[in-house]
Amino acid sequence: MDKKIWQQAISRRKFLGLSAGAVSGMMFSNLFHPKKVGAAAGEEYHRFVVLTDVHCPSERDPEKIAAIEEINTWSDVDQVVVTGDVVFDIGNQAELNAASNVLDHIKAPRYVLTGNHDYMYSDYTNRGGHFQCGPDERAMKLERFRKHFKMNALYFSKDLGQYHLVYLSPDDLHTTYLTCMSPDQLAWLEVDLNDNKDKPTIVFFHGSLEGTWDSNGKAWPNHPGFMAQPKDLVRGIVADNSQIMAWVSGHLHLGAYNESCIDPNLYTYSEHGVPNIHNPATLGTGYMYSKSRDGYNKYPAIWTKSYYLYKDRMEVRTYDHTNHKFIPELDVAIKILNK
Repeated sequence: MDKKIWQQAISRRKFLGLSAGAVSGMMFSNLFHPKKVGAAAGEEYHRFVVLTDVHCPSERDPEKIAAIEEINTWSDVDQVVVTGDVVFDIGNQAELNAASNVLDHIKAPRYVLTGNHDYMYSDYTNRGGHFQCGPDERAMKLERFRKHFKMNALYFSKDLGQYHLVYLSPDDLHTTYLTCMSPDQLAWLEVDLNDNKDKPTIVFFHGSLEGTWDSNGKAWPNHPGFMAQPKDLVRGIVADNSQIMAWVSGHLHLGAYNESCIDPNLYTYSEHGVPNIHNPATLGTGYMYSKSRDGYNKYPAIWTKSYYLYKDRMEVRTYDHTNHKFIPELDVAIKILNK
């Protein structure tokens, strides 16, 4: 998209925002710990499972496959969403093949989105670290990723019951930020959200919303490269769309018990109080805690989060695939309230 046209599209936010409150008419409660989870007798719901930061190949690939095979036994799963970083390092063809060896075990409809490792680094050299490639190679890698996982597009939206689900991917060809959306994607996102203001909306993206993790923990999350970018435009879009009830992300490799995953004072975004739900890395490695005692460690289990969409609420439950059980103390819910 031409830069001038993009700027004109983004400037429409002022107009679109004027109608947000009148059209939406929805409010949400903050995430809370429900006294009872699960459907009541005869209560209808939809369910999706999130995988993120799968990072294949790795030594825990057999555990990842076992977790997916367990998910396959859950007959009520409508879809599995993979929010990026499916490859271990640079996203060359060999790593994509390794990711397929794991993700092809998924039987439910699946949607595979990009992360920084999937497209930002050169196939040809890593120079002892992460050498970010240029726009032409990035474009090639994005298209190769899309075709490899048989995706029609890398950003799109779908309705699931009364809910509107928005699937986003880092795809900027020029940025140095690790989770940045392109101008085309941002313009599409504004239009899509404006067209669906009457539906409770859940957004999937590899990167987290700015400031939704513990600022007293590791220094690296404060770096702009680790948040959804361009952060000011993202903030404006969220501010103009009060129907967004949750932002679902990965990237930070936060363990299920990390403070930033369980403390609403940390994971709640400043615009509309949108909860950023951090998902543990399916790699099985990351930051168990955000305080200074934490390091980058092997998780004691492979964890996934299941999202249950009911008429009046969404419930989020964390499952331990190593011990084959839900973790009740991590159950949370968010209610849809009539305005």
